[in-house]
Amino acid sequence: MFQVNMEMQSPSNIHETSNCNYDNIAFTNADKKTSTICGKLDGQTWTETAFYHTTPWHFSFTWCSYRADGSTEIGFRMKISGNILAGKRR
Repeated sequence: MFQVNMEMQSPSNIHETSNCNYDNIAFTNADKKTSTICGKLDGQTWTETAFYHTTPWHFSFTWCSYRADGSTEIGFRMKISGNILAGKRR
């Protein structure tokens, strides 16, 4: 079993609008469910876990930024780490 942890580091801030329509980060998990976030992101986390026999295993982040919104937010820093929890090493 393998686990990937993703965490927004401080400082992380993306211009916030209603429904995150402009600047945003969209995370699509391995089950193809997408969540979209914006605003203050410090401490936001995601975790994906997979068994080796369930490959292929895909998840993604998509970052959108619009110059037209006039914002000058600082952006974001993300830490991504992986751990082998059980099973054989590849």
